[in-house]
Amino acid sequence: MINLRKMCLGIPGQIIEITDIVNKLATVNISGVKREVNIACIVDEEHPVESCVGDWVLVHVGFAMNRLDEEEAAETLKLLQEVAAVMN
Repeated sequence: MINLRKMCLGIPGQIIEITDIVNKLATVNISGVKREVNIACIVDEEHPVESCVGDWVLVHVGFAMNRLDEEEAAETLKLLQEVAAVMN
């Protein structure tokens, strides 16, 4: 059995605003909670900071680790809610 209390998880969220272009910071909506997140890991010449608004990302310890499509984000959020329900 996996001990979920010791597992680190990335949580899907949607970028709603770029707050600092130079430092690559954005506000991400994570299940209704807004957090400032570093998006440096998901930007490059083909996908610059300015183009990230609206993107779904996987957030772990304050960093957007990678982009997700909306369907994958919704499925992950559903699974996390099911895990939380089992643990309660």
